[in-house]
Amino acid sequence: MVNPKKVKLIAESRRKTDKVDAKILCELLRLDGLPEPVHIPRPQRLKVRRLLSARRQLVRQRTKLCNFVRSALRQAGIRLPARALCFMVGWERLLQGGVKDPELLTIVSNYYPVFVQLTRVIREKVLKANDVEL
Repeated sequence: MVNPKKVKLIAESRRKTDKVDAKILCELLRLDGLPEPVHIPRPQRLKVRRLLSARRQLVRQRTKLCNFVRSALRQAGIRLPARALCFMVGWERLLQGGVKDPELLTIVSNYYPVFVQLTRVIREKVLKANDVEL
């Protein structure tokens, strides 16, 4: 498999059909004119990449959640230390009296279980990439 952008004859061809492309590739192969082949990872590596991509998405979602809650608190005049919402302790402090406003308490109490679930999944489930053999 080669990158079609590196094979000028195919990329610039006006007649784009599989048959024409195959003919051009055969001729280039005969003349030893094909560029370096495209690397195709093994299926196991693709599995690990998918797991890491899923983990990255979960981490992004958790970060968005924390940033939203932090923003809502900041708008109400509550300043938190850096990374306070990165850990369960920070959330628990807010729930145990750190927030007096009922609206903010509703936001924090509704987002906390989602934060807990995302954190648990990130730590336990998706990190199984270590178990996949390369």
